[in-house]
Amino acid sequence: MCVCSIISVMTRALYMHQENWYKIALAIMACLTPLLSCSTALAMMFLCGIRFASILCVIPFLVLSIGVDSSYLMIHEWQRVTEHMRDTPRKKDSVGHRMSEVLSEVGPAILISCLTNVFADAVGSFTSSPEITLLCTGNMLSMCVAFVYQMTFYAGLMTLVGRREIGEDNEEKNRTAISIAENRVNIAKHHRTLTRQPSKFHEATKPVISKFMKEYVEIMTTPAVYVGIFIFYLTYLFLSIYGITRINIRLTATKLFATDSPLLELDEYRITYQVPVYSMATVFVENPGNLSDPQRLRRINEFVESMERLNESWGKNWGPVSRFNEDELKYFLKWPEYDFWSGFVKLRNGSEPGEEHLDRFFYTTGFHGEKLSDWNERGRMLRSWRKVVDNYTLVGFD
Repeated sequence: MCVCSIISVMTRALYMHQENWYKIALAIMACLTPLLSCSTALAMMFLCGIRFASILCVIPFLVLSIGVDSSYLMIHEWQRVTEHMRDTPRKKDSVGHRMSEVLSEVGPAILISCLTNVFADAVGSFTSSPEITLLCTGNMLSMCVAFVYQMTFYAGLMTLVGRREIGEDNEEKNRTAISIAENRVNIAKHHRTLTRQPSKFHEATKPVISKFMKEYVEIMTTPAVYVGIFIFYLTYLFLSIYGITRINIRLTATKLFATDSPLLELDEYRITYQVPVYSMATVFVENPGNLSDPQRLRRINEFVESMERLNESWGKNWGPVSRFNEDELKYFLKWPEYDFWSGFVKLRNGSEPGEEHLDRFFYTTGFHGEKLSDWNERGRMLRSWRKVVDNYTLVGFD
């Protein structure tokens, strides 16, 4: 990455006749600045107690693409400003003036690019998947830190390099003036500026680039070409919209496994043989209340029956509870043949010694169907479960 950056930056600098060894530092730091911002952002997350996940290792590559682009914008804008200052020298020319010109031109573009990614990641931070939420949060924070580093650290580095460039330009002008004076060439002072001779590389490549751009513009302005591009764009939009409406969202657990993980085969067996035959719904009742009240006990029975009347349910294999006694419950759970039910029930201590009350419990019910192997069908079934639960939340069950 750094080698490619050095080659591209130095080639452009050579073409603009602004080559110097300091440009190598700018090219290397263009690649390192996004990585520094990722390190800072992730360190801040870990200090705040956010857990590490392997998916966070993707963030440096995402930020690198944005950060390098922003650095290149600043480098090429600096070269454009430098060329303009050489052609039209000004008394107020300084490093600060050139940097202000650079930031006024490319600053809004860098800011908009940063905000676009930040807002996109902010939306992703509210998704239901914890891993995706973690990725979007880390990437959003890294983008913000990268923008700050770009406007401070990298801009400061460009200022140091720019001061060296301006110093070398002044030295070259002085040497040219001394050479002219020694050869006794009469030049009216303050009436003509000392111009820099174009480099051989610039002279050799300029005709080729000019010819290529001229032919490219002629081809693109041909009616057959721009009409074809417009039709291609409309076709692309149509296929994209059609694909979005037909796409199946399948964020499965297998997407988080390694390609050689034995869990892939295990999950395949689960989807093929277990899920279509028995998909279990676990319903937690956090606030059962006083079930000694017949009215409330009847609502609990209706709640369970509503879950078991849904489509694909295995049906009811129990009778409604007609009477509930908390004193009998604690003894029932202590019997050896029934002690496994204690895993479904949580009791809380009462005000009297040895007194216990039902605090919460959960129950399970089974569903079946060949279509349940498909994630969309399981999503539909999950929504039907939630619809039933929401009906009983309003009457005091949490």
